[in-house]
Amino acid sequence: MSIIIILILAVIAAALTAWVFLLKKENDAKNKDFADISAKAAVLENENKNLSALNQKCESELKDTQNLNESLKNELSALKAKEAELKAVKQNLEDNFARQQASFDKLQASAKDNFRQLADEVFKTKISELKTESKEIVAPLNTNLEKLQDKLSRMQNLNENLQKEAANLTKALQFSGKTQGNFGEMILEEVLEACGLKKGVNYEVQATLHSDEGKPYRPDCIVNLPDQRYIVIDSKMSLTAYTKFVSEEDSELKAKYLQDHIESIEKHIKELSAKKYQDLKEIKGRTPDFVMMFVPIEYAYMAALDAKRDLGIFAGGKRIAVVTASSLIPILKTVESLWRISTSQKEMDEIIRIGSAIHTQAASFLENMQELRNGINKAGQAFNKSMTSLDGGRGILLYAKKLEELGVKGKKNLPQDKSAGVKVPLLGQPEENTTDETSDSLFEDVD
Repeated sequence: MSIIIILILAVIAAALTAWVFLLKKENDAKNKDFADISAKAAVLENENKNLSALNQKCESELKDTQNLNESLKNELSALKAKEAELKAVKQNLEDNFARQQASFDKLQASAKDNFRQLADEVFKTKISELKTESKEIVAPLNTNLEKLQDKLSRMQNLNENLQKEAANLTKALQFSGKTQGNFGEMILEEVLEACGLKKGVNYEVQATLHSDEGKPYRPDCIVNLPDQRYIVIDSKMSLTAYTKFVSEEDSELKAKYLQDHIESIEKHIKELSAKKYQDLKEIKGRTPDFVMMFVPIEYAYMAALDAKRDLGIFAGGKRIAVVTASSLIPILKTVESLWRISTSQKEMDEIIRIGSAIHTQAASFLENMQELRNGINKAGQAFNKSMTSLDGGRGILLYAKKLEELGVKGKKNLPQDKSAGVKVPLLGQPEENTTDETSDSLFEDVD
């Protein structure tokens, strides 16, 4: 029994011990929770203080923002007023620009009209002078044209006359090579003059030229072309064998003399080719790569060409072009036409040069007038400043009038000048008290 009681007491003691332990543990937990709650309360209290400070700061910033907003509203109102002012200035500038543009357009149109009138007057004067000069030039040209037409009509019979003259002179020429050469040169010069070419201007006779080695040569004729171009012509006569061929009746001898005649022409071609006139220093590179060999007696060359068809090809291979009066005349007439075209072109270039000079002078005149306008405006500005000093709000004239009112006078009274206070209007600017917005003057301001 006692053991049971002891066991029960022991159980109760153990239970009490366990209860005390659990109670202590629970108490410790509550203490710990209280400490945690206290710490959290301290943190919350600290956060509350921070929130209060932050709230105050926000209220201060809100007040600053409201003040800033009010300031921005005031600035916005000022900017709107400034915008309206700028719009008015812009509109004023646009209106001024429109007036200036209209003024410039009028000035430009006026300048164009003035220049056109000036150019028309100058050109009319020049055309009148040219017409007068052309009449003076055309009159002798008409006379020369009639003479040329007369010469052309005579040239149609030139070959026949030449052949007849050659036949009459055959006996006199067949024994002298020098005489034959002079005769050929004479016929060549007649053909040149008949085609309207002038000696010493359009062609030269027996001009002295030189090879690269300095050896002198004297071609029978050098025809001048525009732009310093040249054609070399050399006359060659072959009459001795041809005369025998014409007068011989025996067919075998006739064939022999014809062959001799052909060989004589070929010999002239070779000799002329060996001289290389087209390579002489004074005309090298400015003449065709061949020399013309003029045969005065056309029938003589035609007889040789009829017997030997490739005679012309043989001459071409030697850089020689064989010509007679009938084939040379078209070439020379072409040369004469080239000279006339060149002369007309030079006259046209002179007209263009004069027109360009007139245009340049007109531009210089307008520039000088612009400088004159600027000078007049500067003088007007100086005058206006002087008048302001004289008759302005504190000008000399005001004090002089007050002296008169006070009884201080000089030997002369002040003149009653109605123009006092009136400013000189500047050129290119609208005058005061006028309804015109722009001026039609040549001196309008186009800046």
